[in-house]
Amino acid sequence: MENDITSTDKILMDLNLIKEIFETQYLNNRYANRIEIRSKRDLFDNQSIKREFTDRYESTQNLTPLIRQLNVIRGKAVKVLRSYKMLVSNIHKKFITEYNTIRNTPEEEKFIKHHSLLFIADDDSSLRQVLFGYTHKCLSIYKRYRLRKKYNELITCNNSQLEVFCQDLINFIDDFIEPNNILADELKTVHETSRYRIAKGKKTDFAKIISAMYDCRLFETDEGKIASNKQDLMNTFGKLFSEDFSNYSTLINRAKETAVYCEIFDKLKEKAEEYEKKSV
Repeated sequence: MENDITSTDKILMDLNLIKEIFETQYLNNRYANRIEIRSKRDLFDNQSIKREFTDRYESTQNLTPLIRQLNVIRGKAVKVLRSYKMLVSNIHKKFITEYNTIRNTPEEEKFIKHHSLLFIADDDSSLRQVLFGYTHKCLSIYKRYRLRKKYNELITCNNSQLEVFCQDLINFIDDFIEPNNILADELKTVHETSRYRIAKGKKTDFAKIISAMYDCRLFETDEGKIASNKQDLMNTFGKLFSEDFSNYSTLINRAKETAVYCEIFDKLKEKAEEYEKKSV
């Protein structure tokens, strides 16, 4: 399964995970001084990312797909970095103030544990778990064994390192593009052709529509074959509109639990009937 995921998809999944970690702290109003992440795959490997994109740049004559991917990654990294400053920075200030009052006291150890976060980072976001006040060692031997068996990677980090990961990605892409005039021109073209975004709050509706269009066999590859990989199709639309659709199936499944799943299709039908009545 992992072999079917592209490097761009992995980076976007990593960035989405970081954003979730930032949002979790904000929603719980609790700063995570120590973050442990259990994952099925390695995370936040900037060096491999840099090597791969550099190798691709040096070996390809068509830079447009590469530029589009870099542009999507940079846009996502900027959004995640912005969420850190908006959601976490104030909680961090509160943490520092409180920590300074109990530092070098019997309460310090308890306070640090309270501000630890264990994050089970399944690529299926609906299976992710957030455990505040826990580290991996706090779990029973049995639970540790089960976690390690399913999520073999254990990553220990903090918010500052996650922030640096995002900023490093942005700096790399900027440095990568700026010295190359051809690259810069193509990036400008990408910006000009990607001025539109999915309206706020409409991401799930968009995913439902594209999924239905795929099932109606309305898409084909550049080789003229009917599209047979819905995830790849969703990723393509995600790159076009700077959105992450790596968990599109989760979005759709959650929507099915509501009573308004077909509402967007009813609206489309109404519009189609209006168009039908209009004179050409």
